Amino acid sequence: MKTIYLLFIIFFLLINYQLFSQNSRSGKIGIGYIGDFTNKSNDLSLSFWVNDKLILEPELGFQNINVKDNKGTNWRLGLGALICLNDFVVTPYLGGRIKGIFLSGGDKTYND
Repeated sequence: MKTIYLLFIIFFLLINYQLFSQNSRSGKIGIGYIGDFTNKSNDLSLSFWVNDKLILEPELGFQNINVKDNKGTNWRLGLGALICLNDFVVTPYLGGRIKGIFLSGGDKTYND
């Protein structure tokens, strides 16, 4: 009887392993949004899975600025790259991001 239970448990574990294993993520696209209503900051990013380990993330963001009678907009444009460390659903990663910040408002435009 113990052998039957043991075989059933092994069979159950093998079936679950196959059902819940990860498919390839290569070619998939994700979208992300970060917003903050207190300072009207908005960021929109896309995630492009290049392969199962590498993600490229272009990003576009803006923030409305109102100081006294001077209004402006802070524009952010960036590109990020993430390297996933394993193949689990929740995965730790290493990454970096490069951003350009442009400020336009009134009669002048600044960039950094």
